[in-house]
Amino acid sequence: MLLTAAEEIPTSTEWLYETKYDGFRCGLEWVDEPILKSRHGNILNSKFPEIISFCNDIRERIKPFLPLSLDGELVYLTNNFQSIFSVVQTRGRMRSQNTIVQHANSFPCHNVVFDYMTEKGENISNIQYTERKQKLSELFKRLNFPLTLNYLDKSR
Repeated sequence: MLLTAAEEIPTSTEWLYETKYDGFRCGLEWVDEPILKSRHGNILNSKFPEIISFCNDIRERIKPFLPLSLDGELVYLTNNFQSIFSVVQTRGRMRSQNTIVQHANSFPCHNVVFDYMTEKGENISNIQYTERKQKLSELFKRLNFPLTLNYLDKSR
């Protein structure tokens, strides 16, 4: 789902619109342990320890839904609609674990999930996007996760 330039906004009912956050496209693959992967296949766990810590905190709640994979974006939110890409980009380039932890505390990132790709080990990427969005909403309700974004929320 890369951006495509267009002169006019499509008006067909076949189109869905979502906020485009300025962050890192990132998948969460979770079989036994949560793994954050960039769209290029790089593992980002050590770069975003606050996301992994949140995953570890919810391990028992999410266990019945594993294995799963979610598609999303790592963002540093300044409000409910805007991320500062340079903060996320800086984190992605850091090597020192101490510096990463300091930045995670000062500039905590969120993983904004927008698609559900694997449900209990079954690949569901071939079903309609709207149906996957519904399944994602149902999953979040069952896990008591927020269905809308609140940049002040400490959930990652």
